[in-house]
Amino acid sequence: MKRHSHLFALVRFVRYSTAVYGVGMIGSADLLQNHHKRIKIDWRQIKIEKYINAKVARLPEPGGNMNLLGHLIAVDKRQTQLAKMTTGLTDTVENGNVVLAIRGTHSLSGIIRDAEGYTEDFCEGKAHAGFAELANNLWNEVEDFIVEKLHENPGYNLVITGHSLGAGVATLISLELNYERYFAKIRGLESVKVSCFAFAPPPSYMQPNDNSKLTEAMKNTYSFIHENDCVPFMSVDAIHRLAHTMKDVDNLHKGFTGSRALMAFGLKPIPDELKDIVLEDPGLLPVPDGERLTIPSPFVIWMRKIAEKDSRGLPGFDAKFCHPHRKDHKLGTSDLSILLDHDMINDHLSPQYERAIYSVLRKAQSKEDQIPIK
Repeated sequence: MKRHSHLFALVRFVRYSTAVYGVGMIGSADLLQNHHKRIKIDWRQIKIEKYINAKVARLPEPGGNMNLLGHLIAVDKRQTQLAKMTTGLTDTVENGNVVLAIRGTHSLSGIIRDAEGYTEDFCEGKAHAGFAELANNLWNEVEDFIVEKLHENPGYNLVITGHSLGAGVATLISLELNYERYFAKIRGLESVKVSCFAFAPPPSYMQPNDNSKLTEAMKNTYSFIHENDCVPFMSVDAIHRLAHTMKDVDNLHKGFTGSRALMAFGLKPIPDELKDIVLEDPGLLPVPDGERLTIPSPFVIWMRKIAEKDSRGLPGFDAKFCHPHRKDHKLGTSDLSILLDHDMINDHLSPQYERAIYSVLRKAQSKEDQIPIK
């Protein structure tokens, strides 16, 4: 296997998370990755298969459904080398994968599900109720088909991937399958490993205490945040804290009537008391069934733009490993407030994640001309 094969896997599975949206999103990603040279759109299935370089076994249905997320299932025959990503050491080399890609927010019904952030019991903890329902509905829909494909391809594993709402649902399906040791109970599939690649996942789960079984169930979930994307920080608890902070800022700001414009234009410094309101955790108690959810992953890879550009003139990105929850008295991503930034929606788009992951791969390689396109 090549030196950075584990990063090649990221490039592959982020393409799945884009492809499940359909040819329109693929076209946007192609435009970014090919430096503003648009690739001709073929027929729907041919285009998707060309993009992911694998045979599609089930295509996503057009449109949206409030109860069943769009998804595609593919049989990917390429070897996959995964790694202990915090060290870069090779973990396993897999023969191939059955891939379940889950579409993110695609309609008003998806936005409604995103907003249903209250919690319910799930795997000894609490899960986002809307995501948990969608996860159960989707798995009930695809379960028999996926088991059939795994039986047809002995030695293959299951990869679940998605972007945004699809990523949140993917993390919960992966968590539950691993926690329940689902495939260990099916004759002939006892050795199937379930991995998850979640791009822009919203907080979806709360682990109430240290639990080795839950920790083990999360270890094969790889989660990614791009720049100032707001979705990975969006939860009932985070919105509660943001609303409280905005109210306090507004109340304090009323006392600075003559200074507001000067502060806005940078002509007068922002008072320390105003900074404290914004930067300090207000220490609010959670609203009922609105616990502080986190991304159910051992770590989150946060991709941030760096100053230099590569030889193709595209923005360069670096990656930083973060804890999704508070650990050893250090803040996790779930402790951070939603950053109100003019790019917070644009940074959420799936093609932006593709571009950043390609950049991380380019940075890791010794020569940029070795970048895989397919």
